[in-house]
Amino acid sequence: MILIKVFLFVAFLVLALLFAYYNLQEVQITLFNYSFKAPLFAVVLGSLGLGLVISQLFNELRILRLKRYAGALKEGLYHLWTGFPSKARKDLGKISKNEEVLPLYLSAYREEGKKPSLYFQEFSEGIAETEVALEIFREDTERAKDLLEKAVGKNPKNLRAKRALVALYFLSGELEKAKKLQEEVISESEKPLKDKEKEIYGSILAHEERDEDIDRYPPSAFTLAFLAFREGNKKGIRYLEIAMERDLHNEVLMVSLEKGWVSQVLMEFLEEKKDSFDPSVLTVFYHGLGMTDKAETLMDKVPEELLKMLKAGCIPNLWVCGYCGKEFSSFRVLCENCLSWNKLRIMRRE
Repeated sequence: MILIKVFLFVAFLVLALLFAYYNLQEVQITLFNYSFKAPLFAVVLGSLGLGLVISQLFNELRILRLKRYAGALKEGLYHLWTGFPSKARKDLGKISKNEEVLPLYLSAYREEGKKPSLYFQEFSEGIAETEVALEIFREDTERAKDLLEKAVGKNPKNLRAKRALVALYFLSGELEKAKKLQEEVISESEKPLKDKEKEIYGSILAHEERDEDIDRYPPSAFTLAFLAFREGNKKGIRYLEIAMERDLHNEVLMVSLEKGWVSQVLMEFLEEKKDSFDPSVLTVFYHGLGMTDKAETLMDKVPEELLKMLKAGCIPNLWVCGYCGKEFSSFRVLCENCLSWNKLRIMRRE
């Protein structure tokens, strides 16, 4: 690298000397009512040098701004992650006009128990709207949807906003909008995430109980339960075996019960593989079908608290979101608390 720099410097010096030798004639220069004569080569080389100095000056100013930005960001992150939100807010406040920093700035506010005022017109990337929407969607879904739609309008490449908007469309029953937008998300997502996004699309189709090619999409417990029921014959066993391989068989069993997708194929498969199922899940399943005699054979393997709830006709919280920990008494393909898809799992009961 040093040799290349030396070579370029020597080459430039030689060319400059040649240019000076062939351009010794003088030219008239006028600047602010002052006139003077100077050799042509001096004018050209001087202009070139001045241009280099000015560009270097601007470059140094840019580097200085970046250093200040990096310093404030580093200090803000350090204080935020070590438990000093007030200091973090002050550090990040210096650069909060940079929209990519705004989620961190708002996190510092939340740590202090405060709510900042934002002027969305100051930002252009839709990050501000997205962050606020994800903060308020539990209390005001319509306002959150409006903010996310504005975020996507400002920046159609804002996939975080699009993913959240798909979830809110789904929760609001606007399934056609959810599917159309999810198709965009699939096409625009990075390659490692495409299968996850396709799985979500398959879950939306299964929610509608559509007869489309759901088996083309990566399976979840929800789609496997639907596919096993839809086939209604021995082909359905294939999907139950996939559930077993993926350790989703307990979830598939409960989804089938809750959705009324119980088939003869499922019952035969259950009889064959019942030792692989969680006794608590089997007990709830048999109670749900009115098969109390089978449920009683599992009494010694089931927590007493669960038995009391079933006898009293109460619906126990069997489901928990693997992402946020929210508990539910019935299955949801989408967690309403954190907007995570296909994360609900059966709670293990000792």
